[in-house]
Amino acid sequence: VAVRAAAAAVDTAADADAATASLTLYTALLLSPPCAVLRYALAFGNRRHPKLPLYTLLCNALGAAITCSVYELRAHYGSRGELSPQASAMLGAASLGAAGSLSTVSSFVNELRLLSPFNSARYALVTLLVGQAVAAAVPAVFELVLPD
Repeated sequence: VAVRAAAAAVDTAADADAATASLTLYTALLLSPPCAVLRYALAFGNRRHPKLPLYTLLCNALGAAITCSVYELRAHYGSRGELSPQASAMLGAASLGAAGSLSTVSSFVNELRLLSPFNSARYALVTLLVGQAVAAAVPAVFELVLPD
């Protein structure tokens, strides 16, 4: 997971100078392992919910919330010129390292594979709806919280 996040961080920071790229890379590398461990630990809770893996869903929703929050912060402060390249790099690293380690497609696909066809379709639909709800809720919250 950390290697994928590191490679993505380097690609994302290609336009930045070497120091900013290094900041993104190292921050993503620092954030990836704890979030991967959190996802792994929460996955044990799925045993209590054999028909709908709630804890994988929670991790995916949290990852989506982090990614949407990073987008909103960059859009809000970046449009005002109040976001330094270093701050932008740190936000990118949060999206890559933290959100990328929390929400993994491989865990989602594995959960779908292990469920019955009905529960698999239900889980996929619930995941899609929760993701859309998070993507709609985060900008609304930021609209209320961030000053104009």
